[in-house]
Amino acid sequence: MSDISSSPQLTFEKLDFVYLELTVKCNLACHFCDNSVRNLYKDLPTEQFRAIVDQLKPGTRLCLHGLGEPTLHRDLLELIAYAKARDLYVYFNTNHTVTTERQMEGFVEHDLDELRISISAGSREKFAEYTGSDLFDALLDRSRRMVEIRGESPKPKLRFVFVLTKQSVSEYRAVVRIAEEIGVDELMVQSYLNWGKPKSADEPEEGCAVEDR
Repeated sequence: MSDISSSPQLTFEKLDFVYLELTVKCNLACHFCDNSVRNLYKDLPTEQFRAIVDQLKPGTRLCLHGLGEPTLHRDLLELIAYAKARDLYVYFNTNHTVTTERQMEGFVEHDLDELRISISAGSREKFAEYTGSDLFDALLDRSRRMVEIRGESPKPKLRFVFVLTKQSVSEYRAVVRIAEEIGVDELMVQSYLNWGKPKSADEPEEGCAVEDR
């Protein structure tokens, strides 16, 4: 076993990827997320965010999500602007159901690099089933509006994120059609993460896969 004390000291300026969880607050309760930590601690203070970002080298990829919904952090646009002013690559996942018009405008204004929009269902019924909320129409409306606000700007890249589970795999084709209709740039399929919890009935032992065809 290696002695960690003998390893070179790790400092922020040496990192290529940094995850800063802005909040654990969320307006949804997706079954594949760890909802046990909701509201266990306060949002990341803006001063602490700046102190960390000041130590990062230009080009560092800075992710602003974790278990919470980043758009619920009241200073989100200020944090994005601060990080981009220091030449960082900034992105985050969002359920995009409560994103405000001002936030969407700010994403373009401050050159956010990527906006990753979570969508793992192609209908209101299935969306409510996995999130616990009837906000499917809000998600689609805001996604269309984000495409409109971005217009011809190259940023942010707009990416749908589909979490692949036994429950969601049948929704994949519908989500592909929605992605094409709305005009997002990419659709990313993400494998299910159970956060160390016992495997749920929704997850087959052999896992899930989407065929090339």
